[in-house]
Amino acid sequence: RAPPSSEAMTFSPPPPEEEKPRVEEESDYGVDTTQATPSWRDEDQWEARPADDDSRWRNSSAPTATDPSKWGSAKTREEAAALQTCQAHLNRALKQERPRTLLGSIYDSGCTALKGSKTDPSKCARCRTCPTEGLWQHIQGYYNPQKGRVTLCAEKQMSEQQVEDTLTHELVHAYDHCRFSMRVPMIGRQHPWALTCAASACSEVRAYLIGDGWRGPSALPAFGASQMSSSSAAGDSSVSAASVEHRSEIYAHALASTLSYGTCADKRTGPDGTKAVLDAVFYACLADYAPFTHTRPMPQQAPMPPQVSAADK
Repeated sequence: RAPPSSEAMTFSPPPPEEEKPRVEEESDYGVDTTQATPSWRDEDQWEARPADDDSRWRNSSAPTATDPSKWGSAKTREEAAALQTCQAHLNRALKQERPRTLLGSIYDSGCTALKGSKTDPSKCARCRTCPTEGLWQHIQGYYNPQKGRVTLCAEKQMSEQQVEDTLTHELVHAYDHCRFSMRVPMIGRQHPWALTCAASACSEVRAYLIGDGWRGPSALPAFGASQMSSSSAAGDSSVSAASVEHRSEIYAHALASTLSYGTCADKRTGPDGTKAVLDAVFYACLADYAPFTHTRPMPQQAPMPPQVSAADK
């Protein structure tokens, strides 16, 4: 049989599809940063790629400010320098007493709240460049319970002491998540991804007391012992004016954080409702300085004060 003609072998491809016009997103972050509060549970959906989004940093070497080829994901020399300095401060902070005490209690308990191990806790915390819009401008670091690690915002250019205080603050949150953990076979003690509103408020009080407001272990036992208000405590000779002022600072910081982040903010209980929850647990949580006691209890051995569960009812 004769071969088919060349004309019969001709093939005409279909016309290319028209490109659909690109629809611009309303916000670079997928949320309205002027209204919404950062929610760590939704961060993987943010187009801004939050600070601990691994896709930004995968296959990137540690940034070195003096060598542009080693800037990694840093876009400028200044950003690379900030990341390098922050990481150096973080490496030092992980060896200090407060972080080591918290890490030891968490790892010894078998809680899953943090990556890494007692012998190598480096995976539990890292420095990253955080977004700067909205509430992010006030955030120096945060704990992500889903990813089991602490992120420090390098662009804030914190000092060594500030890095240690911020790391300690966030590790208190991790410890408090472990206090509500449940034993799961083959896994360990599984921590919850979110705390109740009252537990979140209590954790903020403790985090500012043990982290940012640290005055040494000798000041802790008597610091939250008074169950009276700050105004009445001012007239008590056993409570110094400095202690009253210190407690007022902790209360103000804890209230601001509880209003802006966490379960209380997510539930939108409102300023009055959130303040009422904080007032109900404040003094009890101010006296709760676990694991900084003589016995150094593990999280499951040191439940939060009963006022916390009462405030949640």
